[in-house]
Amino acid sequence: VAAGLALISCGCCCCTYTALFGIITMGISVIAGIVGFILGLIASSKSKAAGFKNTNATLGIILSIVAIALLVISIILAIVLCVAVFGLGFISVFLGEGM
Repeated sequence: VAAGLALISCGCCCCTYTALFGIITMGISVIAGIVGFILGLIASSKSKAAGFKNTNATLGIILSIVAIALLVISIILAIVLCVAVFGLGFISVFLGEGM
């Protein structure tokens, strides 16, 4: 959710470090969610092979999926909000086409 809010700030004021911090936050969020998901799958499969039930691994998988889903939803909402507030002109600024 913080990444989406940072992206909203990015659309509102492109000339500050907010854009950079927003991109860094989104990158870290995606990496952390993916790493958590992969480690949860590895821990779950190793636990099953050893014959144990690993509730922490299952919760890690679920929370990683929820975190990635919330990040995607916040990015979509930020884009929709920016389009609603600024029109489509801000997209061309990010693509480097100017206004």
